[in-house]
Amino acid sequence: MQFGNFPMMNNFQIWVPSFQDSDGDGYGDIKGVIDRMEHLRKSGVQTIWPNPLLASPDFSLAVNSHHEIDPRLGAVKQTDELIETIRDKGMKLVISLPVATTSLQHQWFQNSASASKPEYQNFSQFYIWASKSSDSSYFAPHKNLFYLHEFNNSKAAVLNWQDEHVQKQIKQVLSDWIERGIDGFYLTDVEYLARSPNGTEPDWSGIRERIKEIRRHVDAYTRESVTAQGKKIALFASRDDAKERDKKELVESGLDTVINYELSKVEKNSKICHKNEGSIAYCVYEILSDVLRFHLLYPQVWPQWQLGDAFTSRIATRVESRAQAEALLLVQLVVPGTINVYYGDEIGMTDLPDDRKVPKQRGQMQWTAEGGFSSSDANKIPVNTDVKNINWERQYSQTTSSLKMFRRVAKLRLRDETLKRGTTLVGQLVKGAFTITRFIEGDNSTSSNIYTVAVNFSPQSINLPLDDFPSYNNLEKATVIN
Repeated sequence: MQFGNFPMMNNFQIWVPSFQDSDGDGYGDIKGVIDRMEHLRKSGVQTIWPNPLLASPDFSLAVNSHHEIDPRLGAVKQTDELIETIRDKGMKLVISLPVATTSLQHQWFQNSASASKPEYQNFSQFYIWASKSSDSSYFAPHKNLFYLHEFNNSKAAVLNWQDEHVQKQIKQVLSDWIERGIDGFYLTDVEYLARSPNGTEPDWSGIRERIKEIRRHVDAYTRESVTAQGKKIALFASRDDAKERDKKELVESGLDTVINYELSKVEKNSKICHKNEGSIAYCVYEILSDVLRFHLLYPQVWPQWQLGDAFTSRIATRVESRAQAEALLLVQLVVPGTINVYYGDEIGMTDLPDDRKVPKQRGQMQWTAEGGFSSSDANKIPVNTDVKNINWERQYSQTTSSLKMFRRVAKLRLRDETLKRGTTLVGQLVKGAFTITRFIEGDNSTSSNIYTVAVNFSPQSINLPLDDFPSYNNLEKATVIN
């Protein structure tokens, strides 16, 4: 399955302030992303997903504007340069778009708070206002009224999607970005698209209707647009602790995917991977089997896998082993569907020692033994102490490395039909090791490839049985990745 002409396979999540500083001010920026684009293309990256992008007070998703990029990250024209560069390299661009919240500095909020003035009357119902509040975790005071905000985050005011003016403005934002050349949107905070009467609970029935409205608008606009005609715009989102039915209903409402968050919970000696198990193999195996079974039952729900992001401790830190982190990355690369890879995970970066300057998982991208992030001697973003040994340049020059493995399999994902649409078979778990086999079901010939990956999370060598493999009478050879 693929999204029309947008087979979104390999998404690369970039935390822009930590990725590449192009002007020596100590912060990464959009120009830095552009400068490193060829490195990403050579690594097998297909889709760039930069965060943050839109202007906000604190690099958050509570934005000041839905059109302007953060001035600390670059000028507006550099966004167009980024889009053009990505297009020229045959790559794609998705952005995170807050469709349900804004900052208090957003012009919409300022206008709504001043709606007693005739010129701002259309903004009176833009947000959810109340004369009193009994729950300070969801309502905060402003000018003798209270506004609804995200749970325990008064900086993120919730838009009122029941208001036709809100709908019109968000739809215009979507149209404008599509016209500029965006290939997809990650819709943030969808749980705030509709709320219970007291504002404290999501109304998922109402949320699904809002998503349907967004999908109808996006599809209608691309049909009518001269520049985007025939283009399939990807819409995806996440929902914490989503059950199988929740994912299915959200996709049926118009999303292309709902991110499978389960593997991002994998951590050694945690509630997910209990200390008594002695290995992450058991929890990884169980999660993988359960989620794949769900997608087998509901093939209309396209899988999208994520191991980490800007808000989660890095894989190598969570599992306390770069080798096991690389094994997890390989698992992610060979499962069916779309993958979201967080910058630095492809080379096994770990968390920073402390979070005094930035969250631990947002350290400098380690490009070279010297860092390679910035020409500034006073970097605002710390670099990890292992940069001399763990960096992109060194791993790219090595015969075998985490980056070389990532590059090889990521490129295979883009061109090989077996990895794009083949059946997935997970072998039995044997003492912390198992196999994953991808094949085209019913194709009893050598016209397609069979790929088998053996992953071992135990400290010793394990002999794995091959009797789980599909039977192919005419098979001449198979590729084993280990």
